Amino acid sequence: MPWLPTLPRRTWLERISLALACALGSIGAIGLVGLWLRIDWLTQPAASATPIRPEEALCFFILGGVLLLRELGWRWGGWLALIPSGLGALILGGSFFNRDLRVGGLLATGQLFDTAGTSSRVAAMAACCLSVGALALVWNAASRGLRARMFVEAVGGSILTAVGMTTLLGYAINMKDVYDWGSSTPVSPLTAL
Repeated sequence: MPWLPTLPRRTWLERISLALACALGSIGAIGLVGLWLRIDWLTQPAASATPIRPEEALCFFILGGVLLLRELGWRWGGWLALIPSGLGALILGGSFFNRDLRVGGLLATGQLFDTAGTSSRVAAMAACCLSVGALALVWNAASRGLRARMFVEAVGGSILTAVGMTTLLGYAINMKDVYDWGSSTPVSPLTAL
C-alpha cells in the first residue's frame, strides 16, 4: 500500500487563533439573533449589565469572519474590516459631537431613528477599540510594512486586552467609573469579553 501524505497539522497557536475568531464571530451572531428576536438574555448577560448594541454585534460578527478568513489564508478578507472601522469612526464622531446617530436602530428594529427615544449609543471606548482592531486587520490585508504592522498589532492587541480586562474587572467589583470609562455610556460586558 503506498504511503499517503497527511494534511499539515495546525500549531496550538493557530488553533487558539481559530477558536478566538470563532468565539468573536459567535458573540456577534448571538448578539444579532438576540436583538432581532428580542431575547434579552442573549444581549444582556446580567440584569444590571449594559446590553450589547447592534453596531457592536455586527462589528464582532464581521471581525470574527475576517479573522477566520485570515487564518484560512485569505488575506483579501481583511478589507471587510473597513465596515467595522467605518462604524467605529462614525460612532466616535457622534460621541465627539455629542450626537446619538442611532445607526444600530436600522439593524435591530428596521428603523434608522428610534421613535421611542431610547438611547442606543455605543460607548466611545468600545468604538475606539473596534476601530483599532479593524484597522489592524485592514493593514494586514494591504500587506505593507511587515515590521511596523506587527508592532502595531502587538500594541493594539495589548491595549484591547487591557481595556477588556479592566472593563470586566469593573463589572466584577461593581465600580461604574471603571466600566463606563468616564462617559455616560458604559461598555457592555459582552463587548469587553
